[in-house]
Amino acid sequence: MTKKILFILLTLAALASVLFIIFISRRPILTLSVEPKDATVLIDGEEAGTGPVKLRVTKGEHQIQVIKEGYHPYLQELMVNENTAQSVILIPIQEQTSPEQFVPLSIPPYSADLFQPISPDSLIAINKNNSYLIKITKSGTTTLYAKPVYAYSFVNPYVALIERGNLNKIAVINIENGQIISSDAKEVSPVISISLNPDGKSMFLLGKYNPATRASILYLSPLDKFLPEEKGSFVADAVQSLPDDKIVLSLSADAADLSRFSVFDLVNSKYLYQAKGNGILLSPYYESLAVYSSNNIAIVSLKSFKSKNYPFSFENQKIFWKTQSSLGILTNSFPGVKVSLIDIQSGSQTSSIKIPQLDQISVRFILGYLENTLYLLDADGKIWPIALP
Repeated sequence: MTKKILFILLTLAALASVLFIIFISRRPILTLSVEPKDATVLIDGEEAGTGPVKLRVTKGEHQIQVIKEGYHPYLQELMVNENTAQSVILIPIQEQTSPEQFVPLSIPPYSADLFQPISPDSLIAINKNNSYLIKITKSGTTTLYAKPVYAYSFVNPYVALIERGNLNKIAVINIENGQIISSDAKEVSPVISISLNPDGKSMFLLGKYNPATRASILYLSPLDKFLPEEKGSFVADAVQSLPDDKIVLSLSADAADLSRFSVFDLVNSKYLYQAKGNGILLSPYYESLAVYSSNNIAIVSLKSFKSKNYPFSFENQKIFWKTQSSLGILTNSFPGVKVSLIDIQSGSQTSSIKIPQLDQISVRFILGYLENTLYLLDADGKIWPIALP
């Protein structure tokens, strides 16, 4: 009898071991590569060794920390529902940018909207007081177009715009010589969106816009004279040009939904990609598209249309493209500003660097990034041109 009981207990123990192994094997594998390689990795506050680290974890959200003396610490909340690989690069503390480089433009507080950097020391924007198109530099402002402007698009050296309150009038400005070509667009009015082609020779317009149905017709016209050619009908209220006869169409959010974004191939008349989110950002040279929502960034290749997701906090983070393969994430520390980078080719992320001289501000908007200079607008209306390392 005793032998039978012992046999049963051993059998149950063996069965429990098998079930435990099966249970453990179903957990996803989390792989972390770190640089420098002797940095310490902590998962949910418990030390997991030095990199690289490979271990099975429960499905769900986990806190990832990578620390090493002399380096900025890395901290991220990572959702793991399947096998996940992450690469983390710590940044040495001594590589902070010199505080002397951080000087706000001498015009705060400033009442303007729709900023666009056009050189390392100048921006264009719409003056909120009269809706004129203006150029902002450290020495002050100049007016580029002395009529109310509804929207504009910039591809150096041209600005194409739609007049405010008169959506059947467009203009193209050469900001190098001040030449302005105005055109009557009554045949395609009202025009709701305009976008210069990357080649700077033509422009797309969304015309004959119906505010009730939000339907519009896409037109293509050369810059030097207004000769609109119809390219198709869409339900959209904004257009952005891409190379190779492709466009990004946007339909802004209503009260119960997110905005909708689509990449459309005009040559083959088909949609290549569709998504929902709070906003989008095109990379330099139009190689990638970042679609961000309340808790996620999807980085989409505009060649393969494959995407990869990264955690994101819409409440206190903002994004910008630093290079065509590097996406910057700015975090408000309330007050204070930190910046980290995602390398979209390797998937690696850097630790956050706190920006010197910005310890007492919170960023309201990222105005743009150009030639190693990040333009920020703080809560007091000051414009900060930040030289990043």
